[in-house]
Amino acid sequence: MEQQGQPRISFQVDVVDANRFQEPRRTSRRRSSIRSILEPTKAIDKGWSWVVVAASFVLTFMLVGVFSSFGVIYVPLVILYSGQNQSSDSCSANATLSSVSGQTAWIGNTATLFIFSLGPFAAALSKRWGVRPVVFTGSILFSTGVILTGLTNEIWQAFLTYGVLAGVGGSMIYSPGVGIIPTYFHKRKTLAICISQVGGSIGVLVISSVMGAIESKYDWRRACYFAGGISCLMILASLFYRPRYIPETAQQSKAPSVKEIIIGAWKTQRHPRFALWVWLIGLHFFSLYVVLFHIYRHSECVLGISKQKSSFLLTYASAVSIVVAVVAGYVGDHLQYRLPLLQFLIFIGGIGNVFFPLYQTYADLIGFMILFGINYGYLAMMSIFPSDFVGVDEAVNAFSILSFTSSIFGTFGGPAAGWIFDATGSYNAAFVLAGVISICVSLLMSLDLWLIRVEKRRNAESKEAETKALQAEKLTRSVAQYESTV
Repeated sequence: MEQQGQPRISFQVDVVDANRFQEPRRTSRRRSSIRSILEPTKAIDKGWSWVVVAASFVLTFMLVGVFSSFGVIYVPLVILYSGQNQSSDSCSANATLSSVSGQTAWIGNTATLFIFSLGPFAAALSKRWGVRPVVFTGSILFSTGVILTGLTNEIWQAFLTYGVLAGVGGSMIYSPGVGIIPTYFHKRKTLAICISQVGGSIGVLVISSVMGAIESKYDWRRACYFAGGISCLMILASLFYRPRYIPETAQQSKAPSVKEIIIGAWKTQRHPRFALWVWLIGLHFFSLYVVLFHIYRHSECVLGISKQKSSFLLTYASAVSIVVAVVAGYVGDHLQYRLPLLQFLIFIGGIGNVFFPLYQTYADLIGFMILFGINYGYLAMMSIFPSDFVGVDEAVNAFSILSFTSSIFGTFGGPAAGWIFDATGSYNAAFVLAGVISICVSLLMSLDLWLIRVEKRRNAESKEAETKALQAEKLTRSVAQYESTV
């Protein structure tokens, strides 16, 4: 019972007051967290640097996974554009089907060409306006292009949606999104880039399998809707590209124009070591695309292996490349000179291609794809070398030039193998040629050691010349002082 004269205690008022005073705190914390994402970060090898790696992982997961799965919708597109029944045999020698097959293949080639060849332009945009808005815009274009591809009925429409729109969007994602990572790291730079690139291999495993299942159960259009819809996650991931903090003393008084940035990107090739390496890597991309574009068709149409088994071949290579990428990233951070590790990975893939005519069973092809996966794992390391050659400040520019050069050679790898098949009736010569090129690329990379010696000799000579000039200037001053005193 309540006693008279004593005030009644109300807990409701206290709760309301507490909530009233706690709400601004929550709001201020929320604003603080949003502000922390927008503001530049000073973290190196820790903190937000790894958040950027996670965002890059998601981007490569989606981008590489979707584009590498073009083979899933390739055959249905060929049959659609040729006007034949969906039950038609894709391995038939029908002249119309063969003609449309080549044209349809250029849809994927066009997308690849845009993704890599527009690298310098994408790097210029990111350097001018920042990586986050460029990758954000590219993610929207990419997702939209893939979704619209599912609505196409003519081959020219697919060229515009998948080849041009998605390709341009992909270029705005790849070069800035990957090339910027070295600026966030010093000690763990190789591991960070390898982790981000592993996303592509995992994307191939997951997205190609899911798209294949959707295409088999429903149709290729729903596979495109799925790929475009899940690619929208890249829009969210792009928001976590928190810019690097640049001291005021290091900031330029006037921001360079896009034209000046593109010219600066091309000037990165003035570094002899980088120029040698980037053109050799571009040449090796020719070999990669021979395998990526034609291993399915060789397995299904030449060896007579079922479509289901053939579709899993790239899965084995992707699984191996994931392991190779992580191990190479860890080992690379403990090496002062990383290029021999890259040479080894490329050489292994070349050996696998050279013996391609001996592979006659599905088990043989699995062994070949394991060797190809070791070779394919070098892609995770590829992004680290531009910053080694030209410095961290020019890493994005250098990576964009690497992407451009790779696109030129890679775009013609698939068609060249197709021409060889039309002429010989076999893919053996094309795959052997790809293996010889890979081996030559691996061996020619040893010229980097000679360039290092030349660079050291030139630096020594320039220092010696500077020392002699200083000594001569000092002697002249001493003589002048002596004559003035006399």
